[in-house]
Amino acid sequence: MPLHGASTCLGLCACVLLATSRGQQVDGPVAGAVSGNSQAGWVLDVSNPRTKVPALQGGEYYLNGNSRAYLVQDYTKTSWGEHKYVRFDLHEHELSFQVDLSNVPCGCLACAYLVAMEDPSQDGSNYCDMAENVHPGLNGATCTEIDLFEANNWAMQTALHTELGGSYGSGNCDENGCFARVGGPNSPGDMHNLYGPGKKIDSFKPFRVHAKVDGEGELKIRLTQGSTSVTTFDKHLAGNPNGNGLPHSALQMTKLAMGKLALVISMWSDDLSWLDGDCKVCTLADAYFTVSDIKYGGSGAAAWPVREAGPAPKDGAGLCEAWCNQWTCSSPEHCGSCDFCSGGAGSSGVNCPTTCPFEYYKCDPNPRQSSEFCDLDADCFGDVDYCRGGTRACPQQHGCCVTTVQRDCGAKNKAG
Repeated sequence: MPLHGASTCLGLCACVLLATSRGQQVDGPVAGAVSGNSQAGWVLDVSNPRTKVPALQGGEYYLNGNSRAYLVQDYTKTSWGEHKYVRFDLHEHELSFQVDLSNVPCGCLACAYLVAMEDPSQDGSNYCDMAENVHPGLNGATCTEIDLFEANNWAMQTALHTELGGSYGSGNCDENGCFARVGGPNSPGDMHNLYGPGKKIDSFKPFRVHAKVDGEGELKIRLTQGSTSVTTFDKHLAGNPNGNGLPHSALQMTKLAMGKLALVISMWSDDLSWLDGDCKVCTLADAYFTVSDIKYGGSGAAAWPVREAGPAPKDGAGLCEAWCNQWTCSSPEHCGSCDFCSGGAGSSGVNCPTTCPFEYYKCDPNPRQSSEFCDLDADCFGDVDYCRGGTRACPQQHGCCVTTVQRDCGAKNKAG
């Protein structure tokens, strides 16, 4: 995560300011966290004064004040040394859960993240991260950190940390992280209205967080609220700096971390100018958030949901045609609509599958595309999203058919 201002914590969720304590408080069970295991629960690692005690109420886990908690396999264990963390493989299964941040104003930070840390020992949690608590993770390997969200009800950041050291703007997913922001004053202009009070994802109401990793190691995170879906992190949106893209090394490290990741939630307050500006409304002792309805694997998590086709923006075809022309595609019909499943693909006799990979939305035919197709975004507007972003990178892996457009762009990309 980038360093902005004088924060001694680098803005990291991992920097929750804990007093030294080896005590523990356990709460459970947490249904759905482990398929076939009814004993999973939360273990609290905190000793600071607070006005509300974190507890499990009606399936919701309340975390209040300057606190950190871990998801463990058996909440009935009575000492640190007996605990084992629940481990997640986001390539094998999607992880999703509901969160309510309505009681976390700007100035405080609620966090949910995955770290590749060792199981607890008799001395404590063996917590590690990539910034302030730096030491080897599980089996002596890197303590890879995936920040599913670092947020209050004003702004949100998602970040990936796969290597130590580094600096802001390095292009690497280091201590500063490869990050993407939505809502608040420091997100890209087209992301301002996607998250916050009364916005596309209304932060004053509960919403779900979904996380999945594809076969290439690309992490994808999105928020859903009713029928609304917003992607907050993928290899195009994120980067160091924001939007610079993920390096190949980060994809590889993400793949290596699968099956090793433990779930951590925390809350703290410090200089959050990097996220929500100079806003200090929150009183940490009074703030709290809830996590509930965890779904993973056989516990009921579904594949990446299908979304219906949305309306086609009026200027889309022209933008896409201009974008494709930058890559000198072989003929206009192959790129006039940036359509992987009709046009060029249709003329070649290639039929698109009716089932899309988890990271894609299945889209019905619409005025721009004459047959079913798969798209990365719920707007179902094909790769016009890349036109809007101004990127010149070829989407060789996007779409559900291998078309002349992809082959031409791929050749151009390699040649350039």
